[in-house]
Amino acid sequence: MKILFENDITIAVVVKNEAMYIGEWLEYHYKIGIDKIYLYDNDSEDRAELMKVLEPWIQKSFVEYNELPGDYAQLPAYQDAVHRHRLDCKYMAFIDVDEFIVPKKNLELLEIVDQAFEMKTDSQFLTAALCANWRMFGSNGH
Repeated sequence: MKILFENDITIAVVVKNEAMYIGEWLEYHYKIGIDKIYLYDNDSEDRAELMKVLEPWIQKSFVEYNELPGDYAQLPAYQDAVHRHRLDCKYMAFIDVDEFIVPKKNLELLEIVDQAFEMKTDSQFLTAALCANWRMFGSNGH
């Protein structure tokens, strides 16, 4: 039996004073096949500018905006995203605005993730989480 979800791949992200960068980040993840972003704003001082960037994405239902005030907001944001959206999506990623999911294979992102979670009949193990290697790219051209 195949389970149908409203979204295949989503991202939960916490932002704070990210208006200058969030547009590029959203555009990139939209283009690689992310279906929805659960965005948690942690007391941004640039909220007016942030909302200008987010508004078109909110209108097309790509971004769900949430305010999350206070210190140490990341874990509560992720817990809220899982609690509220665990049945809305097949996969949920937890990354920061300075992190980009970069598929290395010439496949759609959903195909890559589906393959990683594929149930192997000869295996007694079930994949429960997927970790991605972290690569640093600086501004020095290397």
